Amino acid sequence: IGVTLPYLLAHQNKVDVGKWDLDNTIARMWAGLLSGYHLVLGGTPTGGFHLVPGDVPTGAGIFDNTIAGFWLAVLAFGTILPAVRRFRPLIERGEPQTMVATALAWLTCLVMLVLRVVYFFTVDATSVSPHYFAVDYFFVILLIALAFNSLYTLAYDPSVTGPVKPLLRGGAALVMVMTVVSAIGQTATYYRDPYFDTYMSKTCNWSQLTNRISAVVANDDTILAYDFLFASTLTYVRPLPNQVISLIDLKEGMFGPGAQVAYLSMNLPPVMLETATADLGKLGLHPLRTVELSSPDWQGCTVMWQHVELRYFRKD
Repeated sequence: IGVTLPYLLAHQNKVDVGKWDLDNTIARMWAGLLSGYHLVLGGTPTGGFHLVPGDVPTGAGIFDNTIAGFWLAVLAFGTILPAVRRFRPLIERGEPQTMVATALAWLTCLVMLVLRVVYFFTVDATSVSPHYFAVDYFFVILLIALAFNSLYTLAYDPSVTGPVKPLLRGGAALVMVMTVVSAIGQTATYYRDPYFDTYMSKTCNWSQLTNRISAVVANDDTILAYDFLFASTLTYVRPLPNQVISLIDLKEGMFGPGAQVAYLSMNLPPVMLETATADLGKLGLHPLRTVELSSPDWQGCTVMWQHVELRYFRKD
């Protein structure tokens, strides 16, 4: 916190990334939460997830649902076992404070859930997009590791006897097997769709877009993106000679007479284009022309890519 907070305060453009998804209905929230946690546990989101309203939802199959259900059961057992009076001393003999660590991990997940819901209703619905569940992986992995430790410790403790012992040993072995199965499944999922949760696809990505942009912009034109995410990644694959900035980088006096700014407009909430037009107008830049960038070759794109254009503004 001591390192991150000062940095974020000095770089507000990395704090306020704009409003991307204004569908903050209860149904959208539940679909997003279910998809996000399913992604964490099973490796894919559920069918209720969509990047942009109107996209075809991504679905989860029987394999992914089975994986998610298994790890949910492991989390449940890992939470219950240390709380059993008979088992707790045995578990904490090898791993002290297992119950406390488990409780703190669950508390952290709960705090993140509350923050996610608050952001959903006060800012926009992107808080339930899959990439914001990445941090949950760390705590879920910790909880799974604690659960496995409890199973393994009890399974091989001499004081644990009776029919429960082979069940515990089988459970510990199954966790190890399912870890490998999950790893293979998630690797295969990523191999099939490496563009997941990037708004892009094999045919619709920054490389194709910058090829189109380079064919229509002059070298001294400034390219304007809505936020720093687009501005900082647009030229990652194919560098452009142009200055690429985000909306928050606009400053009074940065454009002289005759300067042209090409705003990258995609099929996103209209408020984004309205905001860009208003901010450029305050700097004396007025709409000039529109150049369509969408290509017939862009197949299987998300909704965001179905209408891409450069909107030119010029300072008189």
